[in-house]
Order: sequence, then C-alpha cells, then structure tokens
Amino acid sequence: MKRASEWRWLRWAEIASVALSAAGAGLSPREKDVPPMTAKALTNEEVARVLLIGQFTVRTHVKHILQKLEASVRTEAISIAMQQGILSVTS
Repeated sequence: MKRASEWRWLRWAEIASVALSAAGAGLSPREKDVPPMTAKALTNEEVARVLLIGQFTVRTHVKHILQKLEASVRTEAISIAMQQGILSVTS
C-alpha cells in the first residue's frame, strides 16, 4: 500500500487539469480544495486522503459548498461552479 504522501502527489497530478478561480463563491480556503477533486469524481475517502483530513470533514466541506452554491447534489454544484466561472477544466 502506498504511503499517504505518495498517494497524495499522484492524485494531485491527475487533478491538475481542474482549476478553481480566486473568487470561489465565498468558499473557505480549505473548501476551495474540494471542488476540483469532486469534478474528477474522487470519493470522500479519496479526497480525505489527498488533503490529509477525515472523511467527516470532507462531508462537512461538501455540505457547506452545496449550501453556498445553492445546489442539492455535487454534480449540480460542479455545474453551477463552471457556469459562474468559479471552476474551470483545462486540457
């Protein structure tokens, strides 16, 4: 099994093509780390491993992101973030 730090850097390489704008819809600095990973379809467990936080904390961040973007599910939040220019996918 890979150490958390090794796993973390492998995932960051995969996430690099998704960027979050500085505006971030009033998201906290840590909440801004979650949408790019969600856009790449990482699970709460995977996000927690990358950010070195607990799964419950990830769920809390997702809950706050949904509230701030007035979305009911993650896919809707990603769509809203992209429409508002908060989240962009680059090649």
